[in-house]
Amino acid sequence: MDVQPDRAAWSTSTSRAGLLWAMVPAYAARLAPERSGKAIATALAGMTVGLSLGIPAGTALGGLIGWRWTFGLLTALALVLATAALRRLPRLPGERARRGGGLLPTIRTPGIAAINTASIATVLGFYVLYTYIAPFVERAGLDVSTGTVLFVFGLGSMGGVWFAGITADRRLRTATLALLALAILCLASFGLFGHSTAAVLLGAFLWGGTHGGIPTLMQTAGVRAAPQDPDTANSLRVTGWNVGMAGGSLLGGAALTRAGTGALPWTAGALLAAAVLTAALARRNGFPPVDAD
Repeated sequence: MDVQPDRAAWSTSTSRAGLLWAMVPAYAARLAPERSGKAIATALAGMTVGLSLGIPAGTALGGLIGWRWTFGLLTALALVLATAALRRLPRLPGERARRGGGLLPTIRTPGIAAINTASIATVLGFYVLYTYIAPFVERAGLDVSTGTVLFVFGLGSMGGVWFAGITADRRLRTATLALLALAILCLASFGLFGHSTAAVLLGAFLWGGTHGGIPTLMQTAGVRAAPQDPDTANSLRVTGWNVGMAGGSLLGGAALTRAGTGALPWTAGALLAAAVLTAALARRNGFPPVDAD
């Protein structure tokens, strides 16, 4: 009998993913400090493509050859990528320990609290609906499947990463507020026109764009707010992201149980409104305007 991987293995995998999400953007920013936003966007593009296309591809492959062979192929691919990274990526010196460094001083750094608050509110709102997108699509009676909606969402996510890459270095504040506002509009369209296939597909594409772009912009904001300790700043944001994923799923489940799928977009939109308000108020620190804005 083909059993599923145990929870301990899954927990280890997700903890390593959290470590990777925290370290990769800071490393990319150090490789190209003059264009840190574009460097972070480039690095995160691979993760976005993997989440958008890798999950359905892995699921399909697992159905064909079983999850054990699928994991074996992924392990072999990871080894190839690790070897290529050792050969191609430059070695950068580690950050030296310094007085006043560490987790608490980074938390107290001006702007970090606002960035993390906006990030957590964004993720909470996102996962309120995304976790339950299948019942939302099914009960709306659309002419397309959940898989099609998620595929369109994935295409939009890749476009969002590209948008973040061309705006993060010069228009960070403007781009962040624009994508947060666009996310609210998409959620409102789901609430108002959730039974229209065209409206849902268009909304899914644009909503995916906000999901692909906002993480890059938030990561860039964290690196700028704490340039002396970018790894710790990003680890805080990644921790908040994971908390938001769990909290959003729980909140979405409560909304679904009490009010049905129609309440999901509005609940998510309210949380995104809190995120855009936080980012807008963080004008001095966190999301300050720059000359190009």
